[in-house]
Amino acid sequence: MSNEESRGFKVTDSRQFDDAGNPRSDADARPSAPDHVEPHPQDPSGDPAQDLPQIEFSDFVMSIATSAIVALGEAPDPESGKRVFDLNAAKQTIEVLNMLKGKTQGNLSQDESRLLDGILYELRLKFVACTQSEG
Repeated sequence: MSNEESRGFKVTDSRQFDDAGNPRSDADARPSAPDHVEPHPQDPSGDPAQDLPQIEFSDFVMSIATSAIVALGEAPDPESGKRVFDLNAAKQTIEVLNMLKGKTQGNLSQDESRLLDGILYELRLKFVACTQSEG
């Protein structure tokens, strides 16, 4: 038995195309997707979407904004419990929210637009305050 076999796993390349972008000649030899997938043990219905709450746009925006708040040291990191200070991460997160605002312009309700504008305003103020206190 080889060293790879003794570890108990086998790596199989299941890509449909080779590195040059051509269809692989051994495409028929690769294993196909399973016919039946067992539901997650905590999901007796078999539909994982039923266990998840409906996500609203405001929830999504608040989730992203929370990342910026943590990066600005305004709230503790949820994993470590410590306050971090990462201006680059905060700046990038604010830019993501600004990009989201641009991409969704004209498609948001008045409340959603007001929420996004307010969050961007507050985060930018906090970011400027952090950069001024740092330097």
